[in-house]
Amino acid sequence: MDFSIYSIIQFFIVLGFLGHVLTIKKSSTSTLAWLLIILIQPYIGLPLYLLFGSRKIVRKKPLIFPTSKLSMIHDPVQKILVASGSPMPCHNAKMDFLENGQIAYETLISIIESAKKYIYLETFIFSNDKVGHLVLESLTKKAQSGVDVRILLDSLGSIMPGHPSFKPFLKAGGKLSMFMPLIHKPFQGSANLRNHRKLVVVDDEISMIGGMNIAEEYMGPTPKENRWVDLAMTIQGPLVFHIKDLFLFDWAFATKTEAKITPKDALISDNDQHLAQLVMSGPDIQTDPIYELLLTAIYSAKKRIWMTTPYFVPDEALAKALELATRRGVDVRLVIPHHSNHPVADFARQSYLEQIHTAGAKIYLYPKMIHAKLTLIDDQYAFIGSANMDSRSLLLNYELGVCLYSTNDIKKLETWCEGVFEKSSTEIEPLTHAHKWFGRMARLVSPLL
Repeated sequence: MDFSIYSIIQFFIVLGFLGHVLTIKKSSTSTLAWLLIILIQPYIGLPLYLLFGSRKIVRKKPLIFPTSKLSMIHDPVQKILVASGSPMPCHNAKMDFLENGQIAYETLISIIESAKKYIYLETFIFSNDKVGHLVLESLTKKAQSGVDVRILLDSLGSIMPGHPSFKPFLKAGGKLSMFMPLIHKPFQGSANLRNHRKLVVVDDEISMIGGMNIAEEYMGPTPKENRWVDLAMTIQGPLVFHIKDLFLFDWAFATKTEAKITPKDALISDNDQHLAQLVMSGPDIQTDPIYELLLTAIYSAKKRIWMTTPYFVPDEALAKALELATRRGVDVRLVIPHHSNHPVADFARQSYLEQIHTAGAKIYLYPKMIHAKLTLIDDQYAFIGSANMDSRSLLLNYELGVCLYSTNDIKKLETWCEGVFEKSSTEIEPLTHAHKWFGRMARLVSPLL
């Protein structure tokens, strides 16, 4: 082929990709980063963009919750969540917080054993270890007894640590599906869009959500010295139906079937008992509800912003919001592990920590891995779920959480946070020149994710 013809073809291919970059919903920094890498190094940029470039997908039948009572909502966070596709807030019969892995494991097994009709379980990791085998054994027994048991795993998460053999489970009548294949069509971006949600729903009666995967480092039948500190919760009440609808929606997508669900409306009352709202975000939702919730709540904060996260790699807008909140006198506290299980994330967080710490925020370094994802804003809002405080969770992954509005629930989580503060160090080690360099380089690369 003549060189000039080859150059012309290459030019139009690059031009086509540049046009696609400009049409998709990304932050300006992310768009600029993709434009630069495609222009400067097209042989590297184009394959990377095919794998990781797209951020949103369109589903034929999106999950739409009723909004007939939207006029009753006056709270700005509740309003923006409903406008973004989340269901209306609802009052629930009971909520319990599971403050360690042993309690979480015992609760999970108890929930499974109580099932009479169905068990729906969705998780990122189902590990091939003692806990994975024990949970799968319990699920298999329920499938053998005629209970409708379904397990939905992310395709990438399921192979990261390896998973137990599901053959006995499937033979017993259980159902298993993998979410979002690693091999995908161009411009789908599926390799970068992972299902990070963790949920269990049983018999329309009870649900369990949070940040814990099915693995020994998160939970287990006995205490373990090096087990990660994490947080989960159980819910009984109308919110269970919303979580069930979400699972069935995800199941239909993974199995390429039609989701036969009719989302229910929920009524807000003056009763403050366990008022909560489901918040789901992901590539199939055209806005970013968790991200928008955090930005709205941070900018409205008057007294405090307390955050616990294993990885702190926010985008520029969130980092600036936290900096400004600190400068206007809000008590901003961030709890992170002294060293997480991802060294790259620890490098990437350095410049963001420097930014908010210089403004006056308090940084608490927990002595071991803390995996809990919790945000408290004043005495008004508490957000707990699967999302980390990083761009991957907030802008790319399928995530799930609950925003709590009831005083008693927020007070319990406040007490949990105070216990974490007591065990943490506020002594920030001075950054070396190398740390600063790597941290800022990681900050430049993060928009590509």
